[in-house]
Amino acid sequence: RFMPAKMQELYAEVRPAGLFNLNLSLGHDGISKPEVSCEFKAIDCSAQFALMPYPVHGVQGDISKEGELYRVNLKGLAGQHPVSMEGYIIPDGIQTDSKLVIRSSGIPIDEQLLQALNTPKLEEARKTIESLGLTGNGDITAEFLRRPGIDDSYKIRTSIALRDGSVSFQEFPFPLTSLSGRMSYDPLKQDGFVFTGMEARHGDAIIRAEGVFDKTNEPGRLALQLELLNIPIDSDLRRATVIANPGLETIWTDYGLDGDVDVSRVEIGWIPGEKPLISLYGMQWKNGRLKPKALPFGWEDISGSLQWANNRLTIHSLHGFHDDTYLNIDGSTDGASAYIETEVNNELEWHVHFDSMQLTNLKATDEVRHALPESVRKVIEQIDVQGPMNLQLGLDLKGWRQQDLVTAEWSSLLDLNGNQLTTGLELNDVTGQIRILRGTWNGHEANADGYVELDSARILDIPLTTIRGPFHVEGNDILVGAPSPEAASRFLENNRYRDKKLTANVFGGRVGLQATVLMAPEDLDRLQYRVDVKLQDAELAEFAREKGVQEQRLSGKVNGEAVLTGMGISRTATIGEGWIHITPAQLFELPVFAQMFSLIQFREPSDTAFNWAYGDFEIRDGIIDFSTIELYGQSLNLGGRGWVGYAGPNESRLALDFYTQGKRKFLQPLTDRWVRIQVGGTVDNPQPVIQTRIPVLNDAFEGFMRAVDSGQMPSAPRKRQLPPLSQQPNAARQAVPR
Repeated sequence: RFMPAKMQELYAEVRPAGLFNLNLSLGHDGISKPEVSCEFKAIDCSAQFALMPYPVHGVQGDISKEGELYRVNLKGLAGQHPVSMEGYIIPDGIQTDSKLVIRSSGIPIDEQLLQALNTPKLEEARKTIESLGLTGNGDITAEFLRRPGIDDSYKIRTSIALRDGSVSFQEFPFPLTSLSGRMSYDPLKQDGFVFTGMEARHGDAIIRAEGVFDKTNEPGRLALQLELLNIPIDSDLRRATVIANPGLETIWTDYGLDGDVDVSRVEIGWIPGEKPLISLYGMQWKNGRLKPKALPFGWEDISGSLQWANNRLTIHSLHGFHDDTYLNIDGSTDGASAYIETEVNNELEWHVHFDSMQLTNLKATDEVRHALPESVRKVIEQIDVQGPMNLQLGLDLKGWRQQDLVTAEWSSLLDLNGNQLTTGLELNDVTGQIRILRGTWNGHEANADGYVELDSARILDIPLTTIRGPFHVEGNDILVGAPSPEAASRFLENNRYRDKKLTANVFGGRVGLQATVLMAPEDLDRLQYRVDVKLQDAELAEFAREKGVQEQRLSGKVNGEAVLTGMGISRTATIGEGWIHITPAQLFELPVFAQMFSLIQFREPSDTAFNWAYGDFEIRDGIIDFSTIELYGQSLNLGGRGWVGYAGPNESRLALDFYTQGKRKFLQPLTDRWVRIQVGGTVDNPQPVIQTRIPVLNDAFEGFMRAVDSGQMPSAPRKRQLPPLSQQPNAARQAVPR
């Protein structure tokens, strides 16, 4: 209290205590105001600067007065760390002019420092350090500036060079160590804390950051920009991202993420009291693993280019493997997009959209099937695709908050190369494409519309090529080919085959097919189907080549129709009817006729053996039962009936009866009217036997043979009305529409 007022102002700012020397001198010329000079020399003092009351001891140095200016030059220890203060003060009330610079080295960022920052001028710095969870050591430079004028407050410029630090931001608690960098505050340039040259580690990962905590508007706003290298996708990252954005919990729980990630730019925006906004640009996912909850099929060796902003994970590209299966998601080429959204709205919890997803060398293994939704899995199991395939997929999935409902829409292009599958009948060596123009899943039922463009396939060991036609799926009902032009409305407008039957080339001719299949996901034995087939101008010579037979001895154009129905996947469960017509009918190399001709010592004439051949048949119990077989030629007429087995216990067996009346001398030693030839054995080894004439049968076949002898080609037979599928034995479901 004995100090002059201006000295008291200086004393209040520095708060010295301890031993010191004070030298005062007074000069006066007797006229002007006396001049007082003094020198304060600290010997072993302590001090607490009022604007930052961090205790300093062992203070040495001096404070000297030069006119109205007090020059400060002090050094001491803050704990075990050197600290200095230098500068000047010209105390004069609101006209005070002051610049004091405090420098320290290795000051720990601890509770003591936070207490020193607990002043009105430094409170925001303390809050920033606390919210960042900042620890470590710092070389601190603090400038306390005051200029004469109305604003008599101190402006504090602070710079902290951090080293050996750590940070765990409260709103994004991703622990970082080995922190270094600089945090500065200069209110003369910007009312905010600026972070520059920040670098830290998380394990082997490297994090670099720049940013600012802007105090222009209360309560301030933190804006950080980070670069991340080799960040592990681990429990620490999961906890940090979920605390920052609870909606990200869906990404973690529903997609089973793992691996490492580089991010060229992370933007964190945070207003105290609110949740931070985090955006990640230039993400590069490496050595990744992924197992979506909705499709629990694991992918490894994932690499991808991603972006996260506004609750949307945008996928520019993503690649991965599951054994030999390759995954490629394209979200950038030709306007394609791919993204995953979370917290979409009050009804929609998440949304997945892929314009272009490719699966190469995909196999329908048990693991793949079990990863599919139950209803889809059962359909796939019934189709039973064997062999690798390539799939291009456009997919849109939505997860609804109500009852954990998942819905889907998709389009796809399936590439097959020699595969096997089942659609009521077994298809082998399937090569070509199957396209779904639009598919939907409402959580209970799958619908789809598309077409097939297959290059080749084998059905019932018959090779087909250029297979084209539409298909339509509604739940368990599958329609293949339009049953009539009027039925085209069941197909989409952009289905190029919407008014066509399924057609194919076969043995140089054409076959048309229309089929209805009623799938039975719960019981394969209840699968039902109806197939209408029409054959036009197939070349028997092509068939001969396929079977390795001399085509010049087996030729003719084949036409026919058949209607097949069945329940279950057993070949013996198929029933049906049809007819077949061949003209001209060169049939020497068919084993049945070859053996018969040998038996009756028939030598091949120079002309065609038969002008035409005709048969109508029924299919049942694994046999093709011919009620009529007619062959007409210049040298020989044949009529007959019987059956050929194709499945079950009668597979490949024969039971045929033929009757012929000789027109040339080679039959005269055998009969004066006609001969009955019975053929047994198998398709590959037929056993013909000339039977004794039976009077009753003689009379029965005499009229029949007269019709054959007339040489009139039969018209297509009147079709027997097949029973609806629901009236077949053991059927209990609604009939497939005919």
